[in-house]
Amino acid sequence: MAGQTVIEPFEDFYSTTDFRAGYLLAGYYFDKFRIAGRFDLFATQQHNQPGGSGPGEHGRAFTVSGSWTPYRWYRLTAELMYIDAYDGRRLAAGLKPQRNQLQGQLVGRIYF
Repeated sequence: MAGQTVIEPFEDFYSTTDFRAGYLLAGYYFDKFRIAGRFDLFATQQHNQPGGSGPGEHGRAFTVSGSWTPYRWYRLTAELMYIDAYDGRRLAAGLKPQRNQLQGQLVGRIYF
């Protein structure tokens, strides 16, 4: 996916952000279980009026998940995601622009 979004918060000022993203997803079902893995690449670049560039971001993410559906009305899912990204906006806040994060979650869903 690639594109551009424009905002004009007030007259005579606008900001354009170019974005790119792509992913590869693979999954496998067997009986009441499902496993999946996903790899993402992403990037944004901001352009401010009158032609200056603002902060940008680029990075990659990896996700693995497993689901178990013991009943038609209930699913239990565990997911682990790792992100490695550079975000120029963090410099303005006094933070290091490079960030690495690991997040896990366990979700139970009831369908009705």
